[in-house]
Amino acid sequence: MVIIGGCTVAAGMMLSGDTEPTPSPSPVETSATPVDPPSPEPVETDSPSPEPEHTYATDALTESVFLLAVRSNEYGAYWEDESDGDLVDRGHTVCSRLDDGDTLTLLALEAIAEVGADEDASAAHGALLGAAIVSYCPQHEDQLDSFAE
Repeated sequence: MVIIGGCTVAAGMMLSGDTEPTPSPSPVETSATPVDPPSPEPVETDSPSPEPEHTYATDALTESVFLLAVRSNEYGAYWEDESDGDLVDRGHTVCSRLDDGDTLTLLALEAIAEVGADEDASAAHGALLGAAIVSYCPQHEDQLDSFAE
C-alpha cells in the first residue's frame, strides 16, 4: 500500500501554502473595570438541536484536489464509472469512520476484502483513503504515517 504515502505527498503538496503566520496584535491595556455582558435568557424550542455528526472541509478547491488525487494517479481508471459526488461521499465516509474510532488499517483491510486479489483495485482504494485523509480530515494524518512504516 505504498500508494497511500505517495498520494498523501502529492495531495499534501497541492494543499499546502507558503504563507507566514500573522502575529497577533498586542492586547490593549485599559484602566476601566471590565463589565460582564448580560446573560442571554434561554430560548425554549420545540425540539433539541441536532448535534453535527462530522465536520469536513467541503469547499470547491478541497473537493477538486481530492478528485484530482483520486482520478489522476495510475490507478484512477478504476473509478471511471464512479461519479464525482459518489467519490466525495466515499471520502467523507473514510473520515467519519476514522472519527468514530476505526483505524486506517481496518479500512484498508476492508477494501482489500471487497476487491479481492486485484492489486490495481487495492491500490486505487489506497489512493482514495490517503486522498480523503489529506483533503477532508487531516487530523488523522498520523495514521498515514504509522501505516506507511
